[in-house]
This record gives sequence, structure tokens and C-alpha cells, in this order.
Amino acid sequence: MPRKKSEVSKAQVAAAVSELMDSYNYCEITVDMIAKKVGVSKRTLYAYYPSKDALVACLFENLIKELYDEILKVEKSESQNEAAVCEIFCILNDYTLRNIRYFKLYWILASEDLGFCVPREIAEHIAVWNSAICQLVIRILKQKVSRGFFAQVDPDLIAQGISAANKGVIMQSTRNTTLVGFDMPKSSALQDFMCQLFRSSGALQS
Repeated sequence: MPRKKSEVSKAQVAAAVSELMDSYNYCEITVDMIAKKVGVSKRTLYAYYPSKDALVACLFENLIKELYDEILKVEKSESQNEAAVCEIFCILNDYTLRNIRYFKLYWILASEDLGFCVPREIAEHIAVWNSAICQLVIRILKQKVSRGFFAQVDPDLIAQGISAANKGVIMQSTRNTTLVGFDMPKSSALQDFMCQLFRSSGALQS
């Protein structure tokens, strides 16, 4: 029996969309499919979201807001220099692993894959939050990185390197269908990866 409107939560809707994304591309998922998965009528779902695009945009916004708040905690932590960079990376990596289906869709959006028919409004909406997170990371790096390897690199590039390292670690691990997080004590592995990345881009001299 379908649930009443008051019994439907964003978590239930997010879980339903997440499961559907395991088997279907965004353009193949319909409001009917989501409603059936949640256990409500399509009319009830429309009472919350005027369209599928609005629904997915809302889910992404909630996701990115939560990540923003998690990273914001680093600003008040005692971590400095390499430890601060590693802490930011570990937060991002852990959060990505816990929300892997959405991040895979996010990466496709970021790559502007034309075969993935997601409306431009959603991509632009997500881009605003992505920019906010990048600016937050850069602000934290400017406050906390004053010596050591990362002090040699522009904070903007470090922020990009953290994102690239996170995606690289997860995409490598998911090839074997096993998600592997980053071991925080192995901060040298993150530094080595980013050192190679910066040198290959010319941001750091050999």
C-alpha cells in the first residue's frame, strides 16, 4: 500500500533513486519508477517535487551541502600542513564511498558526456555547489598550509589534486567491484600521487 505524503522522507527518495541508478541511466529513470520504488503514488511524489529534474537537483544539493559541512570541520581542527590536506582528502574519499552512485553521476556531469541526457540546469546547479566547496578547500589550505611539500604549490592546484586523487583511488578500486577507501596514516601515498600530478602539469619543478 502506498505511503502517505507525511510518511515519505528525502532519505527514502534518495535511496530509491540511488538503487535505480545501479541499473538505468538518468534519462531512462521515470517518476513512475521512483514512486514505485519508494512505495508512493506518482501524485504524492509530485507533491514534493514538480519534476524528476527538480527531484534529482534537490538530492544533489542535499548531498553537496552535507559534504560542505563535513569539510568545514577541518577549518576548526588542529591539523596543519600535510595533515590538513590529508584530512580533507579523507573526508572527501569517505563521503564519496558512502554516496558512490551519486558521485559517479556527478563525474559524468562534470565531464559533459553528451550521451548522458541530464538537463543543463541540473549541471549548472551542481556546479555552483562544487565551486563553493572548492573555494572552501582553498580557504582552509591558505590558513593551514605554510610549510612542507604542499606549501610549494598553489592552493587552487592542491584543491584540484585532492579531487583528482579521490576520483583516481575510487575508480581504480571499483574496477574490481570493491570500494576501497584511503588509509589516512598513508599520507605519503597522497603526497606522492599529487607530486607526480603537479610535475606532469608543470606546476612543480622536478
